[in-house]
Amino acid sequence: MARVFRVQQVLGDGTPAGDRTFPFHPDLDPKTGKPYCDAEGRPFVEIQLRPVSKAQYREIVKAHTTAVPTGAGQMEERIDWVSVNEDVAVYAIVGWRGIVGADDRPLLCIDGTKRVLDVDLLARIRDRAVYAQPAEVTAASFREPALVS
Repeated sequence: MARVFRVQQVLGDGTPAGDRTFPFHPDLDPKTGKPYCDAEGRPFVEIQLRPVSKAQYREIVKAHTTAVPTGAGQMEERIDWVSVNEDVAVYAIVGWRGIVGADDRPLLCIDGTKRVLDVDLLARIRDRAVYAQPAEVTAASFREPALVS
């Protein structure tokens, strides 16, 4: 296995990945770093995400940035990071399995329920949907890029 960084927003040939989705497994075994799985080997909890481009992320951050007075006649920008993470989650999450409500029934994957996910989970979803992530790929699927002059 080769260790690489996977950038979900773009394909290997440089074209945008568009709305291509990918799985995110938030519930990992701390000993192995791998998801907890059922008898068939499927992770108990899986969230399907679509990538968030840098431009989309900048627009979301801008929408939640306000200027506030500092008290010394200056203005300072403040960003509401909780709202940023909620908006990223609303856009990025396209489906999930293994997330239940307080009544132990499957939670509907709708904007309202995406916004009430745990703050830490929302930040992890943002990180996974926006930033490149370490990944392991088989040697056969990895090739060095050609030199460009």
